[in-house]
Amino acid sequence: MICTLNLGQINLRFGVFFMRFSKEDKINMYHMYQKGYRYSEIKGYYPIGKRNFYYLVQILNRYGIAWLDRPRHKWTNQEKKEAIDRVLINHESRGNVALDLGLSSVGMLSNWIRDYRKNGYNVIDKPIGRPREKIITKHNQKKINIKDKKIKELEKELLYLRAENAYLKALRELAIKAKVIEQLRCQFPLSALLKAAKMSRSTFYYQRSHEKDRRNKDVMFQIKKIFNKHHGNYGYRRITCVLRHNGIIINHKKVKRLMKVMGLFGKVIRKRNRYSSYKGTIGKIADNKVKRQFSASQPKTKCYTDVTKFKLNSGEKVYLSPILDGYNEEIITYDVSTSPTLHQTFKMLNQLDRYGSLNGMILHSGQGWQYQHSAYQSFLKGHGIIQSMSRKGNSLDSGMMENFFSVLKREMFYGYEDQYKNTDELIQAIHQYIQYYNNDRIKVKLKGLSPVQYRTQSQIA
Repeated sequence: MICTLNLGQINLRFGVFFMRFSKEDKINMYHMYQKGYRYSEIKGYYPIGKRNFYYLVQILNRYGIAWLDRPRHKWTNQEKKEAIDRVLINHESRGNVALDLGLSSVGMLSNWIRDYRKNGYNVIDKPIGRPREKIITKHNQKKINIKDKKIKELEKELLYLRAENAYLKALRELAIKAKVIEQLRCQFPLSALLKAAKMSRSTFYYQRSHEKDRRNKDVMFQIKKIFNKHHGNYGYRRITCVLRHNGIIINHKKVKRLMKVMGLFGKVIRKRNRYSSYKGTIGKIADNKVKRQFSASQPKTKCYTDVTKFKLNSGEKVYLSPILDGYNEEIITYDVSTSPTLHQTFKMLNQLDRYGSLNGMILHSGQGWQYQHSAYQSFLKGHGIIQSMSRKGNSLDSGMMENFFSVLKREMFYGYEDQYKNTDELIQAIHQYIQYYNNDRIKVKLKGLSPVQYRTQSQIA
């Protein structure tokens, strides 16, 4: 077993913390690397930067362990100048030059080059001793007070960072203890191991549960990638479907737990005032042919339509009139306009011509004035389309259409109103979303496929 982690002391320089490891720590890291441990595994025991770690390995490969006992060397200005020239003039890499000179780190050479440029491309010795104290007068008293205040603030920040580092160090040590106990549980009783490690039972199980999350790092990365790709619109069920399509066999309960650990939650539906195009009985009311049996066994047999309104903060409005296929919930035609006119409805209907004969198709809608209009009903009759209407004041009869509007607004409009400067930008966003909805947005009830993928797959079968 690797020896216990020793973080050593912490120095504050240029506002950044650097870990100083003991000779024993460096030898342990080197031996772990020789035994086949990867950097990512070693980093779990010793919080060392990747560049510093591989530099340590290279320099010990070249000079051996004895390099760690080398006497302190005072580098002259000439030696510094020669090293700097090799980098700036001969274009050698800083790592190779630092290895040739046997420097403790590449950062030492970088500091030489920084000071060299800062001092007008001259190598100069740093002044020795303390600067002469200034005489305090009325003129500089105010500056001194401000400086003292800043020093106190820095001291507070330093104290906080030290406490944070000590806390993280204690957590790492606890994680290492829990690992050792887990390995020895097959040989000794847990109570005896906990007593030897001076660890409580609850702390052991807490560390073990978090170790599982660390082992799931790759899966958690994929979950977060999918979540961000779809702008937080995917919950754990659809993310599970995507992971399975990508070849990762995982249970939906595990995805839900890992999302909770990462603080990833789907969007919550916000109810808004719903747009209604109902203006009373101004024409013929059709019977309800669907009767809430929304799904269809074949494409273009049961379809649904309605109109919804988008209102920007500026007061401008946009209206969407789509037709949704009950077979795979695909938007087969739609029209976007700044006013809910009969012309908009007919622009939507005329797009149905590309599907050929629609004889016997049921087109269900609400009792809006557009759908009671004689021209609308004549169009349906002329194409062999059966008209169906919801009952008055009963939005559940148009549940499938209302569900689409709810998903649409939740995922691309509610909370994003400020992003749309005018109606043109909003209309463009609606076009893009419907393209995404049909082709990329998967549904669990469609076997984890998008509407177009589901229809295409069924046609092949």
